[in-house]
Amino acid sequence: MASRKGQDNKQLSKRDREKKQEGKTDRRLSFSAPLLTQKQEIDHQNVSDSSPQSPKEFENLSPKSLPKRKLTSKEYSSEELHSYLASCFERQLDKIKNGIHEGLMEFKTELIQLEKKIKQNEEKLEALEFQQVSVEDNMRKANQKIAELELKIADLEDRSRRNNLRIRGISESVHNDILQDHITELLVQLGVQMTNSLNFLERCHRIMKPDFVAQGEPRDVMICCSTYKMKEQALKAVRLIKVNDPYTNIMIFPHISYYTRAKRKPFALYTKILRQKNIRYSWRYPCKLIISYEARTYSFSDVMAISKWFRQQNLDQTNSMEGDKG
Repeated sequence: MASRKGQDNKQLSKRDREKKQEGKTDRRLSFSAPLLTQKQEIDHQNVSDSSPQSPKEFENLSPKSLPKRKLTSKEYSSEELHSYLASCFERQLDKIKNGIHEGLMEFKTELIQLEKKIKQNEEKLEALEFQQVSVEDNMRKANQKIAELELKIADLEDRSRRNNLRIRGISESVHNDILQDHITELLVQLGVQMTNSLNFLERCHRIMKPDFVAQGEPRDVMICCSTYKMKEQALKAVRLIKVNDPYTNIMIFPHISYYTRAKRKPFALYTKILRQKNIRYSWRYPCKLIISYEARTYSFSDVMAISKWFRQQNLDQTNSMEGDKG
């Protein structure tokens, strides 16, 4: 009897083990199988009643409208789950596509507007460039016209001063009432031929001091000769004849306009060398230097040209300095 009971217990225990193994298999096949209370079982039945009964109803449901519970493999087949997941994926993919499409359309609209603005700016830039070219051309013409007018004004001013001389070095102690007699004596010492001093000098007075003259130096004296020939005679005499006191430091210049002086100033070094070498030269208005050298006449309007000519003739400053020392 004891052995038989032992065999029954073994058989029962084997059956129990098989049941337990089946229970474990069911739990592995399900997504979740929690133990439900009596109230939870009622809610579970209500949700089951409201769940879709066909695959078409299942496909039309959105994820938010599905029952809020965990599904098990026993409730839905794999085909239904696959269809549900595919529909969810397609909906999400459609949303993504729509978002991308809307973004691309907005970007395309902004790009079109940007292209219009760029085209408008390019048209404005072309108009401005055309205006700039026109303005530059007008400015060039205006500057050319101004230069021509300045040249004409300087020529008129120089022609009005063609009989004038500028004398530098006469002391301020020589007052205006004796200034004309003082200058007449100077011209006599220079050998200027004149029959009557009153006829030779039309006017005589002091003028403003140039900026480059020292503060203590006397003001220059401007005289107007009656003829251009007498004026040139005085200029030639002051270069050749040495005068006595108080006229030893006297310098005489042609009274020309500021424009002409500025144009002739770069030639000062070369005219000095020409005087040291006793080479004849003369000026043409406003700024043209005429040089007579070795039976030929040369004309220069540019400093670079006369500098090149000096090097060709070996008349540069170094040679002139050495000649003076010898």
